[in-house]
Amino acid sequence: MKKLLLTVIIAVIAIPAFSQFNVYHPFPDSNAYWGEENEFSTGGPLTVNDFGYKLLGDTIIKSRTYHKVYKVGGMSNSGAVTPYSVFYGAIREDSMKHVYACCVSGNFNKDDTLYYDFNLKVGDTLNQANSAPQGFLGPEKNYVSKIDSVLIDGNYRKRFTISSNANNSLQVVTQIIEGIGSLEGLLEPIEIMEGKSAVLCFRQNGFVEYATSGYFTHDTCIVYGPLDVNTITNKIPSFSVYPNPANTAVALSFQLQNRNSVLSLYNSMGQLVKTQAIKNNDKRITEDVSTLLNGIYYYTLSIDGVVQATNKLAIIR
Repeated sequence: MKKLLLTVIIAVIAIPAFSQFNVYHPFPDSNAYWGEENEFSTGGPLTVNDFGYKLLGDTIIKSRTYHKVYKVGGMSNSGAVTPYSVFYGAIREDSMKHVYACCVSGNFNKDDTLYYDFNLKVGDTLNQANSAPQGFLGPEKNYVSKIDSVLIDGNYRKRFTISSNANNSLQVVTQIIEGIGSLEGLLEPIEIMEGKSAVLCFRQNGFVEYATSGYFTHDTCIVYGPLDVNTITNKIPSFSVYPNPANTAVALSFQLQNRNSVLSLYNSMGQLVKTQAIKNNDKRITEDVSTLLNGIYYYTLSIDGVVQATNKLAIIR
């Protein structure tokens, strides 16, 4: 009887954790920051680079809607810190628990690639863009060696332990957490090497949800580099849309510094509605939108085939 009672008690305690374990926690689409650290050496003293990734606005690339990722930071142990903030890439998540990244490090010619698959099971191999096929110790196969859960801000999230068999030597490489990504870095390669990256903290909507033990308390998350959009130094052309919401026509004003510009209009499903080449001397154009259905649309301004600026348009009648 005592053994039966103990079994029932354990089952009752386990039910809430099990139910939360099976509640999927999607990737953030805004108001998120990953604080990271990278250690490397080129034969001299070890250099520590503190930086972070911040989600800042949406864009449309090749008919798909993405969340823009900016890399912000500065060198922390080389004297004076020089803050920086640059567009680094874009991410999106589909309905199948797949997270894709596009244009990482400015590679706009490559289609979006799978970075995270949260459907993996124990024993599955990581066929992901951030799982390096060639590591520091030679050819490696990264695979899921364990799946459990971790309590984050009162909720259990699924955690994948990733191991490698480089040179037939089994070694834990990193862990991947739902809604956060790899603890080796949001967009960094998952591989065995001497100089590695690490996620020190993650915060969303102003709250710290994850912090590496020994680096931060749960209430802190050091932010490196400027975070305000107005402080971003890379030159991104902009344009305005007026009136917005619109009814029959809109006027678009540009600030162009390049050539081969194309204006494209997409609906809320990411489908291309219309496109128009922009001449160098065009500073303002008017477009007829009287045939468009009510809803939300997105304008993109591309220069030399690369999306450089976006703007939202609402059609209301």
